[in-house]
Amino acid sequence: MDPANLILYGKGNPIDALDTIGQYVRNVHVKDGLYPTDGNRGRKLELGKGK
Repeated sequence: MDPANLILYGKGNPIDALDTIGQYVRNVHVKDGLYPTDGNRGRKLELGKGK
């Protein structure tokens, strides 16, 4: 699972996603970012600095 992609592309909340698919997650890709504000993609940030 790459939870930051849900944030970067404005597709949802990673915590809510885990409620739905958490039992199937076996690996996690770690990165951080912010939700998009201009209709494009959000901004990648240093780990621990985003949402």
